[in-house]
Amino acid sequence: MTKLKNKYSIQRRYVTNKNARPRIKNLGVDFLVAHETANNNADADAHYNYFQGITFSASAHTFIDDNKILEIIPLDEKAWHVRYDVPRDNRMYGDDANDVAIGTELCRTGDFDKAYDRYVWYHAYLCKKFGLNPKKDIVAHSKLDPSRRTDPQSWLEPNGVSWNKFINDVNDYYRNWGSDGSQAIKPSNPSKPSKGYRKTATDHVGMRLENIYHTNVNYYNSPRWDNPTGTFKPGHGWTITGKYIVDGSYQYQVKNSKGHTYYVTAHDKYVKVIRGKSAASSKPKPKSFKPGQKVTVKKSASTFATGESIADFVKGNSYTVKQVKSDRVLLGGIMSWVRKSDVY
Repeated sequence: MTKLKNKYSIQRRYVTNKNARPRIKNLGVDFLVAHETANNNADADAHYNYFQGITFSASAHTFIDDNKILEIIPLDEKAWHVRYDVPRDNRMYGDDANDVAIGTELCRTGDFDKAYDRYVWYHAYLCKKFGLNPKKDIVAHSKLDPSRRTDPQSWLEPNGVSWNKFINDVNDYYRNWGSDGSQAIKPSNPSKPSKGYRKTATDHVGMRLENIYHTNVNYYNSPRWDNPTGTFKPGHGWTITGKYIVDGSYQYQVKNSKGHTYYVTAHDKYVKVIRGKSAASSKPKPKSFKPGQKVTVKKSASTFATGESIADFVKGNSYTVKQVKSDRVLLGGIMSWVRKSDVY
């Protein structure tokens, strides 16, 4: 039988764009940062193409989907996957993540179980390659930048995988690396914790729940995570009527203007509770933009509409609107989509 260490192959196709790949050697590899892409429509190849063309500084070393493990930055070079001005990487590991850590992204497309199994295997591979301890030397992006990031839990948890389970699964691969896998715990089919649902307390009844994500968010006509009933757009929202724990994760029970009851994720990456306002009193007021207009990127803006970090040199500067969509504008000069709420 094939040994676990030979279970998957790694493809290496390096980007040449200097904004994504500065070609600066790192200072070694002291720890690993686990990410997820927050993009429902882009696989590993699509992310390669995206970073090949970006005009700002951002990247990660590796992208993993349900078909491949793709390294786009050499592991002995820096990638821009964690902000330099966050202090936790220095406190925890004594240096900046971009200088001494590998960043690995889990793609959302395709079969989650297959992508997750590759994601787990690859982290075990990196631990073996660089002499790291899976229990101590893997950190979530959300841990390093908690005010802005929730990954990779933002994709693991909706699929029934806790952070502790992920680390334990990596450790299982690590411990059984040279075996044929017959004694190893296989993480390819994670079991969801706390099956079922129950109502829980909330003080948000009567308040507005609004979609703050850059694309549509699923809603359901019963407390569950599969087979969504439909989606609602960025900026739209409903009135909260209750809160539930569904298979270990939170959902809000909401009511729309027609009185229909639905269930929506309570994850703060996707939705926001508008305190003191009901859906009836705080309907979104879309901003009006036209191609050719000059707009300025707010200094408070944090991410592009595609989820990538906005570099400081972009903020506070003016750009010409090239295209307009319902919730975003394409800006000339940087040729990137920015949320309407982040420009004026």
